[in-house]
Amino acid sequence: MDWPLGTFAANCLGCLAIGVIAELAARGEGITPEVRLLLATGFCGGFTTMSSLVYEAGQMLQADEFLHAVAYLDGTLLCSLTAFFGGVIAVRALTRMAGVLWN
Repeated sequence: MDWPLGTFAANCLGCLAIGVIAELAARGEGITPEVRLLLATGFCGGFTTMSSLVYEAGQMLQADEFLHAVAYLDGTLLCSLTAFFGGVIAVRALTRMAGVLWN
């Protein structure tokens, strides 16, 4: 079974977006808790594909591709965590740059 790149990409990009949203909300950048919930849970939750991830990993396991399934699950988790923190770090860096430029 080929690596499901579409699902992998959607999950990683969705986690990047959630990182940006979470950091903006934490900084009070015009994102209320309700808007954060709508964007993070609603939009990003609909964009990311947990059910597809589990289905595809299950298909790999049924095809006796245990290592492939584990690599897919681990790779998705690692990329998603990295993307989330990448979003947080990007907002922090851009905020610092904006502060330097406009002060």
